[in-house]
Amino acid sequence: MDRTFKDLRQPSDKDESFESAWNERFDEAGISWDELLKSKRILIVSEAGAGKTYECESKARELFDRGEPAFFLSLESLAAVGIVATLFGDAQKRFTDWLDSASQIAYFFLDSIDELQLVHGSFKNALHRFAQDAKGALARATVVITARPVSIDRLAFRNILPVPAPVRQADLQDEFIRIAMAEPSKTENNGPPAIREVELLPLTSSQIMEFAATKGVQSPEALLSAVDAKHAREFARKPQDLIELCDDWREHGGLRTHSQQIQAHVHARLAARPERRERAELSPAKVQRGAQRLALAVILCRRLTIRYSAGSDADSSGAPPIDPRELLADWDPQRGVDAFGATALC
Repeated sequence: MDRTFKDLRQPSDKDESFESAWNERFDEAGISWDELLKSKRILIVSEAGAGKTYECESKARELFDRGEPAFFLSLESLAAVGIVATLFGDAQKRFTDWLDSASQIAYFFLDSIDELQLVHGSFKNALHRFAQDAKGALARATVVITARPVSIDRLAFRNILPVPAPVRQADLQDEFIRIAMAEPSKTENNGPPAIREVELLPLTSSQIMEFAATKGVQSPEALLSAVDAKHAREFARKPQDLIELCDDWREHGGLRTHSQQIQAHVHARLAARPERRERAELSPAKVQRGAQRLALAVILCRRLTIRYSAGSDADSSGAPPIDPRELLADWDPQRGVDAFGATALC
């Protein structure tokens, strides 16, 4: 399935927030991967569950299988140990061969598994470590970074990983010929932007049906019709949401009420994630009660930041974040609150 992208709306000087197009309905074609990778620095901003990690990992694997030096790296691991220690086997050799080459282009897909921790601790560190490890070859690197629509230092991406203007021998020869022939120099450049900020577009109608078919839905057209009849595109725009919707459709044989869909969506979001180690066992009922308290506090206090670590006290808006320990005082501070943070907030 070929996902597409859309250029982000440029923020104002006073507002660094992201304006997403996900509340709009997109069925037209966007920017393809082939077009996107013509830029040298790419920031992909999308909500959790949109599929950006899967897309980047798949694209890195596709390029690598074609013989390109293409690497999918965790920003957290990159910040901790650098590029070489993160790679193994053929990938590590291909990276060192790229460093030693004079003209080969490499593709780096830098993804954050735990953005909440990364944003407040090591985003700049990861970029500095990458710049150091790729020193002398940044002009030959295409770098893709993923992020959620949260406050990150967008200028850091541009400043730490600038795009050097390559001077090619062919360009010098062409310029010499133009001077000798008294022709004007070429100053116009209609190529792709060197730096691009995009968002991963929601699934189109055809992609929803294609995706649903891979998840065992016998009649994807009927599913899409039911979704639109109930104005429930909200639950079908992101792959992660659509997976849950398909599971619910197969189990119940139809699309349930909006309230039931939200309830199922909440339960899925609060469930323990098998790929992550949990610090404590929490019952679904207890997790839901904790989430309700935090949600009410967010609404009443009009704060969007929940304290995840000591570093999160440095809120970009200047307002102190909500501390879940105050709202969950009846929980075990060493087990319950920490486990809830790992389960629900990520």
